[in-house]
Parts: sequence; structure tokens; C-alpha cells
Amino acid sequence: MYIIPLEQTPCQEFSVTIDDVFYQIRLRYWSPDNVNGIMFSQVKVGTNEWTASTRCVARQGLIPYKYQTNGGNFYFICTDFDYPNYTKFGVEHKLVFLSDSELEGFTNV
Repeated sequence: MYIIPLEQTPCQEFSVTIDDVFYQIRLRYWSPDNVNGIMFSQVKVGTNEWTASTRCVARQGLIPYKYQTNGGNFYFICTDFDYPNYTKFGVEHKLVFLSDSELEGFTNV
């Protein structure tokens, strides 16, 4: 398992190389009037296209389809099981990468 360091900023883009695979990740916070904010993500694996914008949910892969992954996926782990929120990054909300072999041991990430 890899823990991906995040900044406590509402919009960020970064890259990380894991097991010789290059990933680019975009995280965006969106908060319309009178609604709690939601984080959205896009992931680019190697030279493939960006994934469609996906709503960030705790314990759900950021890369939406298995065929788009390359040996693992990124997951938000939130101690309060809430939606990931940038104000809690690095404290209560963490982004981790789990390889396919690590995922086999989990029934609910």
C-alpha cells in the first residue's frame, strides 16, 4: 500500500510513479450554493486518456473500470466514512494506492 501525500487545497493536480507505472491525478472540489461540497477526480494511467470525471467516495476506486487500471487503484480512506474533503486531507482523509494483489485480501476496502 502506498499513501499518496495530498495538500489541503480544493483543486490540485499531481503525478506519482508506482511499480514503474506513471499516474497523473486531478482532484477538484465543487460546492454549489446550499450543498455540501463534493470532490471529483480524474486519473491518467501512463499515456492513456484521462478517465471521466468521477465523484470521490470513501473506499471506492478512483479509476472506475478494471480495464483502465494497470495493477491497482487509488482509494480514499476516511476515518469518519464521510465523503473525502480537502480540509481533512492528510489528517482524517488519506489517498492510498492498493495493488491488485493487496485488493484480493480485502472484501471491503
